[in-house]
Amino acid sequence: MSDSNQKAGCSSGLNYLPLGPLNGEVGGSVTFTTTVNPTGPELAAITWSFNKGSGPVSVIAFLPTATKPGPGYVGRVSLNNVTGFLELRELTLGDSGDYSVTLTTSNAQSLQGKTRLEVYEKISGVKTTVPTGVLITDGPEDVFIQGHREIEVGNRVVLTCSASSISPATFTWTFNGKETGVLTEEYTIANATIDHEKISGVKTTVPTGVLIAEKISDVNITGPTGVLIAGNGSANLSCQAAAGTLISRKWLKDGNSLSPSNRITVSGDNSSVSIDPVQGSDNGHYQCRLTNPVSTDTVSYYLTVNYGPEDVVIQRHREIEVGNTVVLICSASSVPPATFTWTFNGTETGVLTEEYTIANALIDYSGTYTCLARNSVTGLNISSAPHLLTVTVPAPLGAILGGTFGALACVALAGGAFVCMKKKKRRDIPCNQDAQAVVYENTKELGGPVVYENLAEGSIDPRSVASENRDDYQELQFKDSATYCTMKSH
Repeated sequence: MSDSNQKAGCSSGLNYLPLGPLNGEVGGSVTFTTTVNPTGPELAAITWSFNKGSGPVSVIAFLPTATKPGPGYVGRVSLNNVTGFLELRELTLGDSGDYSVTLTTSNAQSLQGKTRLEVYEKISGVKTTVPTGVLITDGPEDVFIQGHREIEVGNRVVLTCSASSISPATFTWTFNGKETGVLTEEYTIANATIDHEKISGVKTTVPTGVLIAEKISDVNITGPTGVLIAGNGSANLSCQAAAGTLISRKWLKDGNSLSPSNRITVSGDNSSVSIDPVQGSDNGHYQCRLTNPVSTDTVSYYLTVNYGPEDVVIQRHREIEVGNTVVLICSASSVPPATFTWTFNGTETGVLTEEYTIANALIDYSGTYTCLARNSVTGLNISSAPHLLTVTVPAPLGAILGGTFGALACVALAGGAFVCMKKKKRRDIPCNQDAQAVVYENTKELGGPVVYENLAEGSIDPRSVASENRDDYQELQFKDSATYCTMKSH
């Protein structure tokens, strides 16, 4: 190996690619392997690039949202997003050069590697004349293994060892450093098991690893069995599979990645999650996604945390006219759902539902309504803020009442006596006059001195004064028409 090739396979720190060069044949394919542990932290991003001397060019990029091949590599590359392995097909002489990879793990660690690929064109039809008595030897060189890199347990594995040699090379295969007895260029395993890994051919500079993984099955999440109450307990979730190897795990909540916090802890191998203390916001669907080179499986678990009631509030009507239907709704955030008790001016109404309905509102229903929410599991009772309801008189009825009270003005004095004045003749005063001081005056001469005096107790019921037939009572009037109009409007 030349010095330049040695340097091509090195970088500062750890190199997560095997030392090169890798060799390929025009029209063939080659797989770039990494030394990433598939059971370690999940790879969040992978970037492969190629440099022929004029600057790096993107081969393929993997992000959580998409995998995008670079220009000229569409349909020619395949990427394993668990191990970072890259397969490059339909090789050309232009594919020779330096290849580098950057692997970013889920815990933000950056792993890098660099190697070199040499692509050769197969030579055929060449005749060599060798002088008699001269022995020329060539090879074997460029020995490498092609074939499966990942396969599921029980499937057939085919590996092929090739070498450059004038005289045909012979081959000896070893498995984990021990000879297998296979002496052909092809090594076949009819029924792969977990034990069939790290098979290599003699004189290979880098052993070829074959990832043989068992399919994931029977995935299950176990969680707390007791009742959880917010702020007063913890929860532990464990994700396991009955079968499967080389498994990596990822936790999600309601479809989004679950992030650790000061309350949420994820174990080093991502097999369990601990929440301490639990809160109402921890309610939801938790998913555990398991992945290995040959399969993926996801399982869900619903975690229930009892909390509340919180945010108890009354909504809907605050003012309504007599005779209409009043609807008040009490809402509260609570697990399990809260039960409700309604009070009116401090007295329980007997209404125990979230909706309080009054079919025919009367003036007497004006007042303060309160809703008490209760959670039977947490034992908490929370009351809403007072809700003031005002039942108003419709405009036509108000006008009638205004006319009635305008005809009879009574002033209550000490001892229960009344001073009453009768309207002699009603005047309609325009409502656009300038505001003036309020003046009490007679609107018409009564034909003699007017005397205002207390009536004998019990002699006259002010409500029964025949205002239109008596001349000894006069209506209180306001000289200012704006004030008079204001009285009519209330």
